[in-house]
Amino acid sequence: MRVTIHAFTSSDDWQRPLGAAFYYFLVNVNGRPHDPAVLTTDSADHRVGEVIVLGDGSRVRVQAIEQPADDESAGRGLDGVLVVEPDAHH
Repeated sequence: MRVTIHAFTSSDDWQRPLGAAFYYFLVNVNGRPHDPAVLTTDSADHRVGEVIVLGDGSRVRVQAIEQPADDESAGRGLDGVLVVEPDAHH
């Protein structure tokens, strides 16, 4: 059995329907948007050091996880920011 805990990022106390997507903005370690710049996933459970395979087949390693900087970003459905670097161990 898998239990998923959702962290709310805005003041609105709402629930996502089952099967909903989570959206993360990807930036590289120098603060520039990664290409691709958005990760869509069915899980909110990411951790530093995790390797993610992106839609284009490239692999990145998570260096840091940040919450949306403001309510406007959260209001647009952004669940967080993942600071990533290419996975050199591929």
